[in-house]
Amino acid sequence: MLDYKLSVKNLPYSEDTYKSRKNKKSKILMIGAGHLLGWKIFEILKRDYAVVGIQEQYMTEELESLPLRDEQRLQAYITYQQIQTIIISSEFLEGCMDGMEHINGLLKFADERGIRVAYVLLHHILDENSAEELLDKLKTEDTVYLAEALSLKEKISRREENLVVELDCCYGFSGSLKRVDFVSAVKKMKRMAPEKLDDLPENEVCPVLADEVGLWLAVHLQCQGCFKLEGRDRISYRAWAQEMDQSWGDVTGYHPYEERQERYFSGLAEGNMVENRQRNCVFNMIYKFSHHESVKGENIGAFRYGLGQSLAQSIPEEVRTEIDFVTPVPKTGMYYAMGLAAQLSVPYIQAIDKTSSRLRSFQIKSADVRKEILWDKLRVIPTLLEGKNVAVVDEAIFTGTTLKVVCEMLRECKVGKIYLCIPTPRCRYHCDYLVLPKRDMLLEYMNESMLTEYFDVEGVFFQEDGCFLEKTQEFGHICADCFLGRDLG
Repeated sequence: MLDYKLSVKNLPYSEDTYKSRKNKKSKILMIGAGHLLGWKIFEILKRDYAVVGIQEQYMTEELESLPLRDEQRLQAYITYQQIQTIIISSEFLEGCMDGMEHINGLLKFADERGIRVAYVLLHHILDENSAEELLDKLKTEDTVYLAEALSLKEKISRREENLVVELDCCYGFSGSLKRVDFVSAVKKMKRMAPEKLDDLPENEVCPVLADEVGLWLAVHLQCQGCFKLEGRDRISYRAWAQEMDQSWGDVTGYHPYEERQERYFSGLAEGNMVENRQRNCVFNMIYKFSHHESVKGENIGAFRYGLGQSLAQSIPEEVRTEIDFVTPVPKTGMYYAMGLAAQLSVPYIQAIDKTSSRLRSFQIKSADVRKEILWDKLRVIPTLLEGKNVAVVDEAIFTGTTLKVVCEMLRECKVGKIYLCIPTPRCRYHCDYLVLPKRDMLLEYMNESMLTEYFDVEGVFFQEDGCFLEKTQEFGHICADCFLGRDLG
């Protein structure tokens, strides 16, 4: 296998490379998706590929709980899913009893079936269950883990068509996994026990933002050989902790990864700013996080219920009197719809059902693929809806794909009037901080007055900016650039 070292200046990229190497029909299995880097790779690749991820123990409903030790079941799953590429993050080796033994069986199975393997090797894993555990782990290098990870690299690289990606360490916001990453661990210790940071090791590393590893793989997944990825900065853990900026982050001069002419990896200043934005992104509150979770002491379900209540102010009185039911687009729209129904004194019903919650289609970039998935996983209950005037509640209108499908389904059920009620403001801006895939926002190219005709509905009502600002202020400093073009707080 050839070896390539990729850093700031020599990271290969071109539009031709991107188009020729992308294979949207390729079915991918992600092993190690229950850790920071594996999760980021899973989230970013599913924008363009058919990806399934597995976890050793339950962490999120988006991943299959499938232990590697159950080799027979795993092989049956790979066969049933018609997997063509297996991506393995070395993170799975940490805490996995007999991990190497079971992965050897998987590699043999992959060789026999002609399944490609892409292996992402981390020398240092920078996520853990708590800040204390993570910092303690860094003080004593895990030689057993690294020896196994390097041994696995040697085995996988023997097969010419495989891909090996190696890096010192990565950092980023783990989101739904609720894993504690290096940045959040350091910030916590700076507040509670700053003296503990003095014991961090002084060996230097080149950290890479986990999101950008996923973006690089999305382009180069069909490559062969061994690649070393390096961030722009070489720094020790101790110096990294000491210099870490706890401020919001200055966006001046920052260019989104997808827009850079040369696909370089961010330096720590840029990466820290991106992570801060992701951690404090309003999208976490309105869509990503579950209703039972809390952010800065505020319950997500109660927050969404309150936005639903304030949305009632945007609906004209003559429309309110016509509404027979308020129904959500599941699952995210539920608490918004409950709040709106309570404020309007109108019955709340769940007339739209979701058959699967494993794949959240919003992250998929292709509108056509999303439509296919939505038609497959959404079901309506015609007996509840026929002849009724319905207020349909979804968390936002970004591309409009979901609501377009929902409205078509409702028309097939012969509903009376449809009113789309959106508990967030109008979205006209792209996210520059790697939270959402790059794609056209509906209101970028369509005048708001055309929405009723586009969706084939009687009215579309949005949360007013002022109400949205008031409700989100309880979370403190929040990034809402995609809605308002500015920060909140």
